[in-house]
Amino acid sequence: MKGRWFALALIVACKSTPRDTPSNEAMIADGVLVPTELDSATKPVTTASGADARHYYCTPTTAAKWNGQLVLYLVGAREDPATAHAFAERSCARGYAALAPAYRNERAIRDLCGSSPDCYEAARREIVTGEDTSTLLHVDRSNALLHRIDVLAAHLARALPDVWVSIRDRLARRDFSSVVIAGFSQGTGHALILARDFAVSRVVLLAGVPDRIRSGQPDHAPVTWLARWGESTAKTPGERMFGVNHAADPFIPAAELAANYALLGIPDATCEVTEEAPTGECHRFVIHTDPCPRTVDAHVTPSVASFGTAERPCQPGGRLRHLGPTWDYVLAPH
Repeated sequence: MKGRWFALALIVACKSTPRDTPSNEAMIADGVLVPTELDSATKPVTTASGADARHYYCTPTTAAKWNGQLVLYLVGAREDPATAHAFAERSCARGYAALAPAYRNERAIRDLCGSSPDCYEAARREIVTGEDTSTLLHVDRSNALLHRIDVLAAHLARALPDVWVSIRDRLARRDFSSVVIAGFSQGTGHALILARDFAVSRVVLLAGVPDRIRSGQPDHAPVTWLARWGESTAKTPGERMFGVNHAADPFIPAAELAANYALLGIPDATCEVTEEAPTGECHRFVIHTDPCPRTVDAHVTPSVASFGTAERPCQPGGRLRHLGPTWDYVLAPH
């Protein structure tokens, strides 16, 4: 196991020019890890493709190349971090270490909870902490997101102690002050649950947060945990939060998203996503494109490094538009 893991650890993060060792100038390594091989108590998580999800990590290999911070990237429902990790990978090119853990995300929270406003927090909290808070799913502490992160950090600390021993120790005592928590879609809600309970460096919401009841209807309303955010003494203020969304996202109507942002206290400074580096004060980023033939692609665009072709302006992986400058902005100190 140790030999196999070490081979994975020496995959260079720049996928276009792979090398066998982290001898590149950036000294960045990345790889995937099988959750059940790290912890026998961990249960597999089935992705949309039917395969078992795997953890993804990327990391500077020396302390001299590390900025002292961690990005925790939470994928959306039924995504596999082994393949859906573009934001985490970008962060490592900026000097961060990063984890994208495989966690219990087989069910969409909106499908589970429907129009029950109290249900959303109970389901999310059980996924994150392993507390028995929801009757609709079962996630024990050995399979909770926090435990999986601890196991990952401990594993990496043994292989790359210069960087990961301090990360392991901070996470073990629940010190998130040097952690940027980012999430895509459903992952944005989990990111916010953590940001409410712990003071984090900042929060990056990609295509979220989607928690509303009766979404798309005139009487839509916030779920309970969002409605009470202002009185919850959240540990992370809205000034440390940033959101990136497509204007035509079919799952989060613009008015509902704006209402959720307001509840979170996210400043309303709004900027357009372009090919240039943002300037000035931006907290809410909006992507505009020609109409997307597949509307689901509009939802995905904030989570991919590039998108768009001449025929399909929102196609994930296309080269017409790039998120890099926007992601660099939200990752930089503000």
